[in-house]
Amino acid sequence: MMPNEKPKRRLVRAALKYSGLFVLAGGVVLAGSALLTKLPGEEIVAGNLKRNSATYVTMKDGTKIAVDVWLPAQIKAGEKMPVLIMTTRYWRAPQPGSLMRALYGVGLDVQDEIVSPFLRFMNQRGFVVLKVDARGSGASGGNRLGEWAPDEVKDFGEVARWASTQRWSNGSVGAVGVSYEGNTAELYASTGEPSIKAVAPLYDDFDPQLHNSNPGGAFNTGFISVWGKATAAMDRNDVCGIFETTGINCTLVKLMVRGVKPVDADPSSTQLAEILRTRKSNNILNALKGVEYRDDLFRNGGGISLADASPFSKKEAAEKHQVPMMVWSSWMDAATTDGTLSRYLTFNTPQVVHIGAYSHGGEHDTDPTMPVDTQAMTGSEKQWIIIANFFDTYLRGGTAAAPKRVINYFTMGARTWHQTAVWPPIGTAKQALYFGDRSSLISAPSETASDRYAVDFTAATGKPTRWATQMGGGDVIYPDRRDADKKLFSYTSAPFPAATTITGTPIVTAYLSTTAHDGIVIAYLEDIGPDGRVTYVTEGVLRLTNRKETDANLPYVTLGVNRSFRRTDALPIIPGEVMEVRVPLYATSTQIKAGHRLRIALAGAADGQFDRTPKMGPVTWTIYRDVKRPSGVELPLVP
Repeated sequence: MMPNEKPKRRLVRAALKYSGLFVLAGGVVLAGSALLTKLPGEEIVAGNLKRNSATYVTMKDGTKIAVDVWLPAQIKAGEKMPVLIMTTRYWRAPQPGSLMRALYGVGLDVQDEIVSPFLRFMNQRGFVVLKVDARGSGASGGNRLGEWAPDEVKDFGEVARWASTQRWSNGSVGAVGVSYEGNTAELYASTGEPSIKAVAPLYDDFDPQLHNSNPGGAFNTGFISVWGKATAAMDRNDVCGIFETTGINCTLVKLMVRGVKPVDADPSSTQLAEILRTRKSNNILNALKGVEYRDDLFRNGGGISLADASPFSKKEAAEKHQVPMMVWSSWMDAATTDGTLSRYLTFNTPQVVHIGAYSHGGEHDTDPTMPVDTQAMTGSEKQWIIIANFFDTYLRGGTAAAPKRVINYFTMGARTWHQTAVWPPIGTAKQALYFGDRSSLISAPSETASDRYAVDFTAATGKPTRWATQMGGGDVIYPDRRDADKKLFSYTSAPFPAATTITGTPIVTAYLSTTAHDGIVIAYLEDIGPDGRVTYVTEGVLRLTNRKETDANLPYVTLGVNRSFRRTDALPIIPGEVMEVRVPLYATSTQIKAGHRLRIALAGAADGQFDRTPKMGPVTWTIYRDVKRPSGVELPLVP
């Protein structure tokens, strides 16, 4: 959902990296040779074409969509190449300031701040790359009342059709991108535009609501508040607002970046200024604050829900057009992998899936069983090679190989890759463990027992978590959790006699009552080593009003427990009444080594991450664990 190759992250990094040089700005700017240096993309290639050009493409309704065209440096006069489109709402490109140009001119490494390494790589592989500002964002016209709105999706087909007819195009178009751009890549496949031959949604949100903004119905304020402020500043073309800088720091930032890049025909930004003045934008933080349930509409969002804007709502179109898809996701990137697996189980379309242990965008290794500085086995550039090979198959012409349906997945702890055509993998078996006396996990439920837990609303998991990586693609780091667990209520197993691999969706069942009228349950699955270190494995989140399960047809195949999450199915909470609460944990593949123990730790809050629920007052749970109310966990084990 969020920025990854990330104008914001790249520009912040540059501002910090060269902040010490800002005091030398006058001297650097006076370096005439530096100021005359052409930036990447400004050179002329064969056929007297500018390598990077920016233009407006006019949609059928008259809206002007800003498009940057990047031609490969090696393109020959008259040569036609396949096209990859990356559509964003985070500015397709920044407008470099005088200091940025000067720094590049004197040989300092600011190229990544001007054009992303991924784009350069795909150019080198012989693809024309288009960067597109989505309707109502960046330098594009139109209004922006919600994310991935119907008019925006219509634009995708029109932009692809335009790209397929240009003199540098061979007529075959693909769409690719990380996060928000990943969602747009997937939505390109639903447009029915025949020139779109393949798409690669990378680390995207199949269900942005349940897998990101409202997991289990809990509002992800730690992420949405930061993201909402950043996108609102981008929509205003407010550079200093993006970086949250004022005074002299704001001035320095503007020397690096002037704002969103205008098109070539608008060098003085007059047309851009008029677009910014007249367009309407919906503050996404305010819009999402009103979305608690699946059937809630965006505030001021033109009468659509987040479900309407989600890729899962495009099943019929996706199956009709059968566009081959390559998907990358991570066990540790919000809940994107739950969406990846649900798509695979729901859409009868060609899909090649890679699920690893990565940060958002694939830059970092996030296997919590490994040291923090561990390098990803299939790092970013290796992923890019695989993605480029995929597009070569479908966009180069000739007879393409038969489309595939396969899942490649990585097992954390064991550090091994596996392949399966079905999910769960063949041979998966379920093992139940139950909450027992003295906070134990045992093989059979107790006779009659219960535990009381006063919810600690200061409980937290820290900042570099699976939810935080969606804002900028940073590493995911869970430290030893033995201190964090002191604020939770937990149940721990005996040591495992042999290495055991959990692959799939664990489900925690808790029969509990509460003293409050609302609340959330967060269930953590943890690995405890012989030295006592507590290692995060995965978690699940559920707002208690969403506990109702259903046999009704849902829009996609869910993992573990079927719920509608609709306001019409919400159940009231009666203090003191015992509820059966089943919490599916986010899918994982993790090996538990011999001699290690498993722990289920229960929390009623994640301070700084999810909205406090209820908003005020103390809360106490009673957790029942007996033969009639067998609280515990069901584990999916593979041989």
